[in-house]
Amino acid sequence: MDKRLLKDFDYVILISIFSILFLGMFSLYSASFHKTATLGKNLLMAQAVWMGIGFVISFFILSQNYLKLTSIAYPVYFLSLFILAVVLVIGEVKLGAQR
Repeated sequence: MDKRLLKDFDYVILISIFSILFLGMFSLYSASFHKTATLGKNLLMAQAVWMGIGFVISFFILSQNYLKLTSIAYPVYFLSLFILAVVLVIGEVKLGAQR
């Protein structure tokens, strides 16, 4: 990991992210408090697992040189547009959404 990444890192954003995640976990816990105990714990545990997976992926992406992605930016963009067009043409509408 590059030492400049730690030196130039914006810790205010990191604190903001942790605050929002804590608020979300607290909200999830309080919303599922009166339900069965196993359901609330399962929801909270699943949320914590996905948060952990998100942090691992985020730190992996942050440690990469983003300038390497410029060579594949346009192909990925046009692939995304193509996939959206395919959904528009052959997708079926169910429950108010086209899939």
